[in-house]
Amino acid sequence: MKDLQVGWNNGIVVSTRNVLLTFDPQNGKKAISGSVFISHAHNDHTKGFDSKNRKIATQETCELYEAKTRMKADNKKVLSYSDKISFDDVEIILHDAGHILGSAQFQIRTPFGTVIYTGDINLLETLTTKSASITDCDILIMEATYGDPLYAFPEREDTYSNIISWVIRQIRENHVPIFQLYSVGKAQEIIALLNDFTNLPVVVDSPIARASHIYSKYNHKLVFLDSVEEEGQELLRHGNCAYLISNANNSTIPTERKVARSVVTGWALRFKTSNSAFPLSSHADYPHLIDYVKEVNPSRVYTCFGSSGLLAQHIRKECKIAAQPLPTMEQTSLMNFIQG
Repeated sequence: MKDLQVGWNNGIVVSTRNVLLTFDPQNGKKAISGSVFISHAHNDHTKGFDSKNRKIATQETCELYEAKTRMKADNKKVLSYSDKISFDDVEIILHDAGHILGSAQFQIRTPFGTVIYTGDINLLETLTTKSASITDCDILIMEATYGDPLYAFPEREDTYSNIISWVIRQIRENHVPIFQLYSVGKAQEIIALLNDFTNLPVVVDSPIARASHIYSKYNHKLVFLDSVEEEGQELLRHGNCAYLISNANNSTIPTERKVARSVVTGWALRFKTSNSAFPLSSHADYPHLIDYVKEVNPSRVYTCFGSSGLLAQHIRKECKIAAQPLPTMEQTSLMNFIQG
């Protein structure tokens, strides 16, 4: 496919002779050619909102970005799942990535073949997301966050059960159970879990509250109190409740009682001896990444982020498909390719 190139240049780049597209740039203030596509609202994927170029994302991604940063997402084109946008003879279609609210995969149809860029994906239905869509392609560009075979997560229902048991135990011991986690995605899943399986009030810090209001707007009815509100402060000081704080929150816990801290992350599989680190992730684990490749059945796979080299090696071995980490593309050679 000499008329179709993919690679890395401050983000995922897909280009033909007439069109250049950039997905999830890592520095939006650097010069970027063409429109910018943003897959979801986590910090490591939203730098494109700093770009002066036109930004393309789902409405949910834009609103979560605005809620987190309290900055306006301007010069944007909002698309929903299954919507299409065309640039010359290239058509881009959005599909659910199953990662967080509004997260998208991008299917890029060109005259020279079809490319899928997954963004971050999750292949399991959760309390707040559906599973990622599966779409055929010729070239697959996929994340490799948990691309190491070490990362095979336990059944999600078992992890949910362990979290609830831990919370109940802490309440019986007159502790405030505290969860430290991502303000977008993981926090809302834990709020939903506590809402569904306990009668315990849930207090959250303000970054989580802002994101959770966006989830509630899109039919995820979450019940929680902001820790800056009087009722939330009173519960933290004297009542039984669970408290969720974002990873960036280093402030003092506003309670006079003993606390029990936990973390919720897929990386908890590293913490073999901890009973308060729960391996719950909004990413696919290694077995699901391999299953995804087999279902999509591309002719070639490029891996990016995380354990990209290791995942590519195992794809070659287990799927019998050509795979390698996404190659770096120099801007000069890229522009020569487009203009040549």
